[in-house]
Amino acid sequence: YWLSSCQAKHTECQPADLRCPLPLRVIDVGTIGESSVRLLVSDSSVEHGSYITLSHCWGNSDILKLTVENETALRAGFAIQDLPKTFRHAIQIARALSLKYLWIDSLCILQNSIDDWRHQSALMGEIYRNCFFNIAATSSPNSDGGVFVERESHVLKPLNLRIRWESRSG
Repeated sequence: YWLSSCQAKHTECQPADLRCPLPLRVIDVGTIGESSVRLLVSDSSVEHGSYITLSHCWGNSDILKLTVENETALRAGFAIQDLPKTFRHAIQIARALSLKYLWIDSLCILQNSIDDWRHQSALMGEIYRNCFFNIAATSSPNSDGGVFVERESHVLKPLNLRIRWESRSG
């Protein structure tokens, strides 16, 4: 509801489908109920769309990574069950919000190509700036912990903030 309301009422929150090019590689998350996803390699000068990003701690997890050797296979599709919990949760969030694309650094940057890593890592500021929103999986020391965590409801308290917004040129 909040997301729909924000998009409907704020011009700066309009979907970026027509404005922002997709990163070179994104995960096409498919739809709810599908058991696999696939790597999409786009022509960013042509393809535009809304995508979300995932910030996560790699930690010591042995996660699936994009490499020169497995790129073709990942483009054909790969099983969601083979991904760590944090990635599965990010896919679940994207699908629940009817967003088609997800960017995860370990799956969207070739991890064994220095040239690709240099080029794509230089674009990370743009990638995060142009995303629809970012999922920050901050409660887990690695990719196995997931995005959703149990919280003790008795320690959660409402907080009212008064925010003053100043507009400055430049």
